[in-house]
Amino acid sequence: MKKQNIIIIGGGIIGMGAAWELVRNPDYQVTIIEKQSALGGMSSGDSIGQFHWDRYYHVLLSRDSETLQLISELGLDDKLFWTTSKSGFFGNNLLVSLSGAFDFITFPFLSLFQKARLVFGILFTSLIKDGSKLEKQYVRTWMTKVFGRRVYERIWDPLLRSKLGKGKEETSAVFIWATIKRLYGARSDSADKQEKMGHVKGGYAQILQIWEEELIKKGVEIIKNKPVLSIDTNNNIVNTLNYKYNFDQILITTPSPIAVDLLGKILPEGDYKNFLTGQKYLGVICLRLLLKKSLSPYYVINLLDETLPFTGIIESTNVIGCDQVGGNHLVYLPRYSVEEDEFYKLDEKKIEQEFIDALQKVFPELLKGDIIASALSVERFVQPLYTLDYGNRIPSISLPAKDIYLANTSMIKNATLNNNAALRLAKEAVKEMVTEEVNSVYS
Repeated sequence: MKKQNIIIIGGGIIGMGAAWELVRNPDYQVTIIEKQSALGGMSSGDSIGQFHWDRYYHVLLSRDSETLQLISELGLDDKLFWTTSKSGFFGNNLLVSLSGAFDFITFPFLSLFQKARLVFGILFTSLIKDGSKLEKQYVRTWMTKVFGRRVYERIWDPLLRSKLGKGKEETSAVFIWATIKRLYGARSDSADKQEKMGHVKGGYAQILQIWEEELIKKGVEIIKNKPVLSIDTNNNIVNTLNYKYNFDQILITTPSPIAVDLLGKILPEGDYKNFLTGQKYLGVICLRLLLKKSLSPYYVINLLDETLPFTGIIESTNVIGCDQVGGNHLVYLPRYSVEEDEFYKLDEKKIEQEFIDALQKVFPELLKGDIIASALSVERFVQPLYTLDYGNRIPSISLPAKDIYLANTSMIKNATLNNNAALRLAKEAVKEMVTEEVNSVYS
């Protein structure tokens, strides 16, 4: 029996995850075509100073079953470590901890009644099994009802701003429900009820390197530095610069705007095209700093001060350990924002200077000489905003065009964007592809 040629366009986590599932079947010949020089998408690494580490911050939670399974299959269990993490809040020129029971009792930004309401609201939200009804309400409206205005402004608004920027005003309540379920699980699974975060020694660079090697061993052809130019469905050909690839099935894993351009007239007018073209994407500008000294004991600092140009302060080495970067300290300053954000128009030097100046307002003791190296990363299409009724508008993975499938972050329903959700989506995509292929054979 002739092998089925499957082309995967995009070598991010979804594309790699789909290839990993497909090659379990010896009847498939899988090819990944990636326009960048490395696989992994937003999980890929880059240089900062003399070190190579993740371009964006990533951690594992205890309930990330898909990711933990992958790590085990790659033989990396012995490189997986767990750390109790701490969180802080910065507001009114005051940096305080919110990492344990005593911190919660003494937390200065909420009254005793507001703290009680916060606890009740978290428990109430965590017990909601199906968040689909929350898609009908804006997150601000729903959370103000459940937690009260003050709790929303002091706790949840900074968290939403750190993940969504100004896009938080257009987001449905299902986003925060998914966030609470995920983060609450990190505590509830722990014996001491403290938040545990995991990492693999070497970061995602280690995972991606071993993963790519294993994919190649299993027969996957990996093409890098070669953007796809067009898809010819009449002749079942994927066109790249100077080369053509035959296919029986295609899985597109690129962001929707890129997918629409690739598909062109293949995508007929209708609900599917309207969904893809109507999405408003969230992007991120992220400055990485390699420092000689630590800023704080907190993995993440939530910001009550909205005048700061970044939406959070993440000191990654408080989870991964300083030994990963030569005893130094790695800090991420992300700015999540919608496409219209004026910061996208600024040059890199201007962004870097504004971010560092603002960081020194939070930490006046940070001197210019404490900064060993810096690096800026920008992604315009991180994930679509989960607007009202978003989940009910997500179409099937199968496109109207025969043998073409789409699985990207726009298809993740009722979950926050993370690699575990991406791997789960990859499995769903493969299941649909295989099922349709089997049905076509026996129909």
